[in-house]
Amino acid sequence: MRHALLAVAVAGLLAAAALPARAQGEFPLKYTDAQAGDPILTMGGRMVQPAKEKPADLKALPKEVSGQVKYFAIPFGDKQVLAVADGSKPPKLYVDTAGTGDLSAAAPVTRSGPEGVGPYGPVALMVGGPQGQTTVKVQFHVLDDARLLFVMPAGYMAGEVTLAGQTYRVAVVSNSSDARYDKAIQFPLSRSSPPEVNIFAIDLNQDGRFDTNVQTSGEVMPLAKMVRVKDVYYSIQVAPDGSSVRVAKIDPGMGTLDAGGPDVEMMVLSDAGFQRFSGSDGKWQAPAGHYMTVQAQLSKTDAAGAKWTLTGSGAGKLESFEVRKGETLSLKLGPPLVTKIEADPAGDGLVSISLALEGRGGERYGPGVAKGGVVPDPPQLKILNESGKELASGKFAFG
Repeated sequence: MRHALLAVAVAGLLAAAALPARAQGEFPLKYTDAQAGDPILTMGGRMVQPAKEKPADLKALPKEVSGQVKYFAIPFGDKQVLAVADGSKPPKLYVDTAGTGDLSAAAPVTRSGPEGVGPYGPVALMVGGPQGQTTVKVQFHVLDDARLLFVMPAGYMAGEVTLAGQTYRVAVVSNSSDARYDKAIQFPLSRSSPPEVNIFAIDLNQDGRFDTNVQTSGEVMPLAKMVRVKDVYYSIQVAPDGSSVRVAKIDPGMGTLDAGGPDVEMMVLSDAGFQRFSGSDGKWQAPAGHYMTVQAQLSKTDAAGAKWTLTGSGAGKLESFEVRKGETLSLKLGPPLVTKIEADPAGDGLVSISLALEGRGGERYGPGVAKGGVVPDPPQLKILNESGKELASGKFAFG
C-alpha cells in the first residue's frame, strides 16, 4: 500500500425500456453495495496522512482512546470530516459522522479483516453533492500504527450498455471526496500530485467481472473521454449524480506514435484510458489526444536466447505528450542509457541515494534489469571522499 495503495443516494433513474440496441444511447445506472476488498473500490480510494496537530474543530476525544492518538481531517466535498485513530493493536477508529467535533460519546467504527488493515465500516456521511446534501457511504483501511488512513467508497453505480448489439456491464466509482461521478481525467497530469478522478469499468470480455490488472486488461481505468470496444471508440458522459451514462460512437482521428525501435513497449494513460503498445517495430497507430506514460519497457534477447528486460516510468518527453491526427510523434526511446545518481536529504542526518538509468528520450528505468523474468540482486554502492578513501558502503533496494 506504499503508493497508495482512488455510495450515493440517487435522486432518480432514467427509463431504459425505450433504448434500442444500438451503438449509442443513454443508459441508467443504479447504486450497488460492493463487497469489502473489491479491487475497483481500491482504485477509487484516497490516502490521507495524519494531521501534524490536533484539529481546532475537534472539541472532545472519545472517552476510551488509548495510547498515541492520530488525527485525520478528511476532505469530503466542501467540508472536512474529522477522524481519530488510537494506539490500540489494531487501532480503534472514531469518525465524526455528526459533524459536531465532539467524539466524547462516539463508539469505534466496526471493523473486519486482517489485523492492522481493516476494513472499517461502511460509514454513512452527509456531504454536499451535485444536487445538494446527499449521503455517501465509505469504508476505511488503517495501517497498524495509524500512520496512514485509506478512504474508499463502499459501492458504485452500475448498469449495462448496449454497443453494436452487444451488452456490456459497466460501473462508475466516485473517489469519495464528494458525491460526483462525472469527474473525468484532465491532462496534463502530475505524478507528484495526482488528481482526484472517478473510475470507469467495463466488462470487455463479458465474463461477469471487472479485471483490474492494468498490465493485461483495459477494463478498469480513470474516467476518460472515450473507451475502445472491439477497435471502435465511444465517448463517455456520466451524469453528475451517477444516475446514467451516455455513450456514442466517435472517430477520434488517428496519428502515429514512433518509439524509435522494435524493442520498446509502452503502457500509457490517455484520453482513451489505459492503452498498451508493443510490436509493430515500435510504430503504432494511436487515437489523437493527450498521453502520459505509466510504464516503458526495453527488451533484448542475447545470443543464448535469454530475454533481458528493463522497466521504468515516464519522464522527459514521456511525462506528457500529445498525438495529433494525421501526424507522427517521434519519441526515440531506449539506448544509449546514462546512469543517474541522486542524493536527497531524508531527515535525521540521513541521505537517500537513488540510482536510475535514463534513456535518450529522458525516460527513467530502474536499475533492476531482469534476465528471463528473474531480477538479480540489487547493485552495490560505495561512497568515497576526494582522495578515494571509502567512507561507507551498502546496496540499493528494489521497490
